[in-house]
Amino acid sequence: MRRLQWARYGVLSILAVTVASAYLTRHCLAVANTTMQLELGFNNEQFGYLYSAFSIGYLICQVPGGWLGQRCGTRFTIPLLSLLWSCMTLVTSIAWTFPTLLLARLGFGLTQAGLIPNQAQVVKDWFPTESRGSASAVIVIAMSVGSVGSLWLTSWLLRYCHWRTLLLSYSLIGIVWSLFVYVVFRSSPADVRWLRNTVSTDLPDESAAPIAEAPPSGPSIVDILLNVSFWAMFVQMIFKAAGYNLLMTYFPAYLEFAFEVSNEQAGQLTSYSLMAVVFGSLLGGRCVDGLQRRTGSKWVSRCGVASSSMFLTAGIMWAATLTNTATEMAVAIAVSSLVMGLSSPCSWAATIDIGGKNTAVIMGLLNMGGALSGILLTPLVGRLIDNIKRTQGNWDLVIYVHAAFYAIAAVCWLLVNPERTLNPRENNNAV
Repeated sequence: MRRLQWARYGVLSILAVTVASAYLTRHCLAVANTTMQLELGFNNEQFGYLYSAFSIGYLICQVPGGWLGQRCGTRFTIPLLSLLWSCMTLVTSIAWTFPTLLLARLGFGLTQAGLIPNQAQVVKDWFPTESRGSASAVIVIAMSVGSVGSLWLTSWLLRYCHWRTLLLSYSLIGIVWSLFVYVVFRSSPADVRWLRNTVSTDLPDESAAPIAEAPPSGPSIVDILLNVSFWAMFVQMIFKAAGYNLLMTYFPAYLEFAFEVSNEQAGQLTSYSLMAVVFGSLLGGRCVDGLQRRTGSKWVSRCGVASSSMFLTAGIMWAATLTNTATEMAVAIAVSSLVMGLSSPCSWAATIDIGGKNTAVIMGLLNMGGALSGILLTPLVGRLIDNIKRTQGNWDLVIYVHAAFYAIAAVCWLLVNPERTLNPRENNNAV
């Protein structure tokens, strides 16, 4: 058992570094933006198209990326995706025309789309039910660390090297890492000879069965379309992502316009919330697993925690409108972000529960909700902000809208049943 536990630590470390490296390369263009524009002659609108190209690719390949992991195994798929997006970063570093950059960014989105579905599959195959919250929390934290690290590291390195050299270095590191992952990583404990004796007792649900040897028979389209839990999870993903997108998009501008603070100060105040999400996710993972062990109920440990988190987040955001200074507002939103972070491991754990042996594909389908949020709802928030600026309206509306997003997500969680998978055959076999 001790060997299996240490192997899980190693697998989790590989997943964390892989997702952190993905977010490092994903967000580095935000820092290099102005430098690239000066050299290549782009404007902000064209750079916006680069981000849109990534989002389109990311949306399109969620399910195909998950399907590839189920058919070929995560040991093959995860390093392959890492290799491919590193190659897209390499193409970006040598591009001289806008069409080339646009295609590279589209390819970058296509190749990174399958990462999260496949990492969810690995958590399903390597970790028992009562440990999946903490394992998921580590991955969520790695995403935030990769995002923040990308902003800090890239801005620092650009002082000493050209942006092309920087992206080339990032791509070469990713290529080497993908080869390392392929050599040392395995899809499940059953694929590791010195762990096979521990699999049957530690993972009685057969979550560690090798995927490549027996591709799972997945739920039908009808099974998915008629499943209330799936649609509740899908809608909550849309609105939770819409709430979180405030931090990554308009909150700094909101602080500037509503409280008349400087751009630098607004950025610093926003960082409070980004750091709070990390601590909230870590606490959420511990809470999910602790409640699962104590109650034995997936609904209590997943849906109960997530719904309570979302309702409380909405309430704190509503109360934040009573503040009088930018600092007070930033602290209040940071507290709400910490509470919101509690729900992140719940999403992963519940998706694994309802996805069963088809976790990678189901995570891909649900993750499309987050991508749709950025495409559909975030632009509407931008229009609201423009209207408030033009009419000198009430800036509290921005906070109220995002509080409503979280409240809708909270209601959706009440409709999720993580005790049953989307595949009726798995449920029948479990009886």
